[in-house]
Amino acid sequence: MPRRPWNSDLTSGRTYNQVVFSNVVYDLTESIFLGLEVSAWKTNWVGFSQGDSLRWEFVAKYAF
Repeated sequence: MPRRPWNSDLTSGRTYNQVVFSNVVYDLTESIFLGLEVSAWKTNWVGFSQGDSLRWEFVAKYAF
């Protein structure tokens, strides 16, 4: 049976990668649609500092 690798076995690359997101959409009228998505990203690397990102994305759509 193969042995499970551990972070200490790695010499390069990612040791952890996570993303969590949520979104909300709303029909303002029959023609106008609004949306918002929020996402949090986290990545750990071998030999580098941790990467964190919090993203807010807005969308507006007009249909005719």
